[in-house]
Amino acid sequence: ATTGTATTGAATTGAATMGTAMSDAAVAGDQVRLVKTEKDLSLLCKDRPVLRYRHAPMPPPPGASERYTRSAFIHPLWSPQGAVLTDIHPKDHIHHMGIWFPWTSTEFEGKHVDFWNLNEGQGTVRFVKYLGAVTGPVYGGFQSQHEHVALQTETGEKVVLQEVWDVRVYNVGGPAAGYWLCDFRSVQKNVADSPLRLNEYRYGGFGFRGSPDWRGEKGAYLTSEGKTRKDANATRSRWCDVGGVTPSGWSGVVLMSHPDNREHPEPMRIWPGENDLVFFGFVPAQKKAWDLLPGHDYTFRYRWYVHEGKINPETAERVWTDFGRPPTVTVEKKGSS
Repeated sequence: ATTGTATTGAATTGAATMGTAMSDAAVAGDQVRLVKTEKDLSLLCKDRPVLRYRHAPMPPPPGASERYTRSAFIHPLWSPQGAVLTDIHPKDHIHHMGIWFPWTSTEFEGKHVDFWNLNEGQGTVRFVKYLGAVTGPVYGGFQSQHEHVALQTETGEKVVLQEVWDVRVYNVGGPAAGYWLCDFRSVQKNVADSPLRLNEYRYGGFGFRGSPDWRGEKGAYLTSEGKTRKDANATRSRWCDVGGVTPSGWSGVVLMSHPDNREHPEPMRIWPGENDLVFFGFVPAQKKAWDLLPGHDYTFRYRWYVHEGKINPETAERVWTDFGRPPTVTVEKKGSS
């Protein structure tokens, strides 16, 4: 599989501007391309949809509080055969939004702020703008800017974190091969005058809400340490496969943590109940508190191997090694003879 490092800020060399990327109708079918609407942006590989990013505010289901309105998340994530692997606004947790990245138990300027559970109106995360996009025969993707907003400070709303997502889909795999390969990178900067304290807490950070069909034995987890639903919660892993039944069979996603991430191998939040649905989180502050200091950048890197069929642990280990421990080349200059 092709490996690569995501970047933030302006698009890298060879990247198109957002307008060019969206209007280029001549992009070949063997390239990764983007389709943008007023509400979202989709990444397609081999003319098949891989994921959709929501930039417009998504209203909650009828009858739910408007506080659940949210942008800056990914849903759906599709399998190579076209099955939807994520869920948003489930009845049991209306604030769950496919693939998203809010903090839960935090302290800011003397107040508790929850950016995850939106109904208290303490905090939220919002899309701000696109910073760039790229299409091409190797990969395609986008960079988007978000704001993590404390809603109840002494002076009203205040932006605490400025975040940049860099999301890439590589031009490998596909329906015939039975996999997609995606990179996800979040860089968060504290732009306030005060620290944001991430309290030690069981969840908060990178979140993945699985398909509503993945209940009980119809859904499963497997970690790099060989743990499953019954014993994986609050343990650490380099990768975790989540998956379950779909109309085309069994599909899943190996969610990989990069060795440079804080607390790697990262602690995880996994729903352990035999009849539970599938929720997964990498939780950097699960084992100890952490202060995000003003003016500092904090980087989180993950790779997703989206696959058909149940995962072979050897395959998961190989794709994680490509990501976490890629080959390096050393060139030595020999003296002239």
